[in-house]
Amino acid sequence: MPRLTRINYTPRVLGFGAIFVAISWLTYVRDWSAGLYVLAAVYFLLYPHCVYWFDRLRESPKGIEISAMLFDAFMLALWTVAIEFSGWVSFTLLATVILNNTMTRGVPQFIRAAACYGLGLLVGALLFGVHWSPEAPLGIEIITMVALQVYIF
Repeated sequence: MPRLTRINYTPRVLGFGAIFVAISWLTYVRDWSAGLYVLAAVYFLLYPHCVYWFDRLRESPKGIEISAMLFDAFMLALWTVAIEFSGWVSFTLLATVILNNTMTRGVPQFIRAAACYGLGLLVGALLFGVHWSPEAPLGIEIITMVALQVYIF
C-alpha cells in the first residue's frame, strides 16, 4: 500500500468525522433536508474508508491518494456552497485543502487543488445557488476550531 495513503488515512477519518458532526448539527439547526444529512454521512463517514481500502486492495505501487486529495478539494468546495458558506466550517474545509495539498507536493499540487476547489465552488453555485449564511451556533464554531487545531497538530 502506498505510504501517502497510510499517512492520510487517520487524519482524513478524524477530520471528516468532526466535519460530519458540525454539518449534521448545522443541518439540524437550520432545518435543512434530511437528504443533506444522508449525503454527509456517505461522504464524510464512508468515503475515507473507501479510499483507504481501494488503495490497499489494489496491487499498484502508485496509489490513488493524490487524485483523492484533488477530489476532496472539489467535494469540500461543493459542501462549502451547500452549507451556505458557514463561517468556521467553510474556513476549515478550505484550510485542510491548502494544508494537505501544499504539504504533499508543494505549490504545483496546491495550484491543482485550488483549481479543483474553484471548480467545486462554481459547480456548487450552479447546483445550489449562492446563499450567504456564515453565522452558526457557537458550539459548531468551537467544534470546528478545535478539530482544525487537532488536524494541524
